Amino acid sequence: MIERNIEKCVREFEHFYDLLMQNAPVGYVPWLFRLQKMGKDPATKGSWKDESARLTKEQAIDCIRQGYNIGIAARKNDALVQYDIDNKDFINQVPQDTLVVMSRKRCGVHAFGWDKDHSAKINLPTGNDGEVRSDDQYLVACGSYVPFDLKSEKDKKAFDSLPEYARNDPDFGYYTVKVELPPKPMAFDDLPDFFKEKAAEEVENTVKINQAIEQKEYPKGGKYDALFKLKAADVVGFPVRDRVGNPFHDSTTDANFSVSRDGIWAHCWRHGVSLNAIQLLCVKAKYMECGDAGTPHKARGYSKIKGDRKALEVAYNQAVKDGLIPEYVALSYGMEKKANLDEVLTLIQTKFGGKDEKT
Repeated sequence: MIERNIEKCVREFEHFYDLLMQNAPVGYVPWLFRLQKMGKDPATKGSWKDESARLTKEQAIDCIRQGYNIGIAARKNDALVQYDIDNKDFINQVPQDTLVVMSRKRCGVHAFGWDKDHSAKINLPTGNDGEVRSDDQYLVACGSYVPFDLKSEKDKKAFDSLPEYARNDPDFGYYTVKVELPPKPMAFDDLPDFFKEKAAEEVENTVKINQAIEQKEYPKGGKYDALFKLKAADVVGFPVRDRVGNPFHDSTTDANFSVSRDGIWAHCWRHGVSLNAIQLLCVKAKYMECGDAGTPHKARGYSKIKGDRKALEVAYNQAVKDGLIPEYVALSYGMEKKANLDEVLTLIQTKFGGKDEKT
């Protein structure tokens, strides 16, 4: 592990800040806030979205000198467009004409631009390949330092998966300026191709799903009655008041998952989706990835669960397997009850009379 060099962090942050503001739109003020020491999670007293959490340049530098990292957010109504690329296979799509920061893994980047026509002011997750984070989401700012704890099994696994050149980079763990240019005006068409391919796939699937829904609705009642009554909290199995690591897939921060206060919905902040019990069960059963099963935040996009009858059956089977609901069986005289021998015999007695003669 490289020992943190505070002065290096300060220099990198100041360099980044000056490039960011070189051609900033009139009235733009960066939304900076404090992150945990050597971590990525907010270290604010309340939400990082509260005005009280916001830092000036000088306050951010003071926090860095105290050992904290800094986050930078693209707020819904400001001009900042930002995205990250985590997959080394897409590094060749990194722009060379706008401000770019090399991330701590040294094989991923953060890129910054100015909103051109509102088309890039979106959040678009793509699994582990990268994300557009331009609508009330944040990135770790340049000048921060997040080392790998090689004593942690998860960190060691992530470290070993990195290319050798990244592991041997002298700036490993640091966020440093890569392309020393101010942000350029940016629209959706200016984003890397793999983002545009993901969006095109969503549009195509939305059309197919809408057609499937028109052809046949999900079945209601009967076998799936108990399934429809489950809450997300039932599937998770424990109450979630604060963010934790998603229990159904890997988490880089151990703080990307939460459950709503009423327990009905779960939220995966890594993929920017909300999930009900049926969607969570499909993820748990590995029938569908979290980003595909969930409903995108801010009502942007769709869940691929819609129109997929098999998904309902998968969720039902997983719920039965987990003991969340009883298995149902349709009786010959048209009634549906629990597959419990004592209850079935009692029903037969009530229906036809006679004694319960067990052998």
